[in-house]
Amino acid sequence: MAIKNMIEDIVSSTIEEVLDKNEDFDNLKSSFQEIMAFVLNRIPPKYVTSERGILHTEIDSKFMFQQKSDILFLIYEAIDVIKNRRETAIAAEKSDDKGHKLYFPHLIGQVVEESTFSPVSEVKISLLNKGNPVKMMDESWKNPYVTNKSTKGYYHFWPIFDENCEIEKNSVVFEITFEHADFKEKSIKISLPVEVGYNLSRSKAVPLTLITLINPDEVTFLYE
Repeated sequence: MAIKNMIEDIVSSTIEEVLDKNEDFDNLKSSFQEIMAFVLNRIPPKYVTSERGILHTEIDSKFMFQQKSDILFLIYEAIDVIKNRRETAIAAEKSDDKGHKLYFPHLIGQVVEESTFSPVSEVKISLLNKGNPVKMMDESWKNPYVTNKSTKGYYHFWPIFDENCEIEKNSVVFEITFEHADFKEKSIKISLPVEVGYNLSRSKAVPLTLITLINPDEVTFLYE
């Protein structure tokens, strides 16, 4: 029995509609997935099964109207967050009178249960350097970040460059930790390149992270 979150399709098509109808948003098309994650992270999912049919016309019209209004509001909120982040980065670069401004790329990954490859919600993920949480480019990027069903176990960081970072071969090594009451704690190392100037479309992918259940017999909660 196939399960689908209908909200994903509605959010995706609404984002496309907003970006296509406003020429001022052309430079935000590369941020489509980021806008998508922002909205899905803030709106309840609506799951349907294949037996009921995956058709937008089968969704209650009143529900659709209210949800689309909420989705539009969140899309414009996401656009404001991204535009403000760019302006902050540009301002920081222009204000630097000591030479080139240094940046790290975005960091994106996914955490899943190791035997079923199911995305895991409520995982506390921290990005650390020398054992301390790393500051993000702005407060809308959380560290630590807690995963949820809407974003399917994906996490996303954009660390700010710190002059105290130890650079080796033009990269800095970070630690990512994963904590959940039902899983064994895990940590991995990831190396991020130090770049001159920022590029909002530049990302560093973390290999798929597999975490282990403390009690392997209790796996059903992943599908609730």
